[in-house]
Amino acid sequence: MTPYSSIPHMLMPAITVSDKALEAIKLIDEEMRKRYKKFAELNVKNIDSFNKAVPEDDKMPRIVVIVDEYMEMMFQAHMDLEMYIASLSRLARASGIHLVLATQRTSSDVITSSIKANIPCRASFTVVDWRESKTIIDRTGAERLLGNGDMLYSLADSSIPIHAKASYISYEEVDRVIEAIS
Repeated sequence: MTPYSSIPHMLMPAITVSDKALEAIKLIDEEMRKRYKKFAELNVKNIDSFNKAVPEDDKMPRIVVIVDEYMEMMFQAHMDLEMYIASLSRLARASGIHLVLATQRTSSDVITSSIKANIPCRASFTVVDWRESKTIIDRTGAERLLGNGDMLYSLADSSIPIHAKASYISYEEVDRVIEAIS
């Protein structure tokens, strides 16, 4: 994620140290709570209602939080991190904060039921066996994927995952996009 640090609309540069990443998650949780207080002041329920009710200069931007290696963070600070991620996964969407968790290791120790229950959309690329598939998307199938972007995507309102193909973007293409944006 480090190459993305130079993009001008990043809230903060990419963080590669677990301790600092936990601090960033705490800051996002605080931001979410501040937003809810502002919503209460205007008697609105979510970011869309808030942004319609305030002048252009006071509008809140949406924030996307990407945790690239969630497992590593869970092993570093399991209890604290799980508490914050569970809170964010339950409440952050209405405040315009969106959470993307990615991990190379799918285990119920890492993807706990309290967190999984509040993440409405899940995607799985190729996994080793059916247990990992069930951990991510609550059903088997991801163990039979072909790789190279082949994925199963599960939506909250459907029990049947969608078979999709994610596009491959090379490091050179990423660099060109970042250069164009910066």
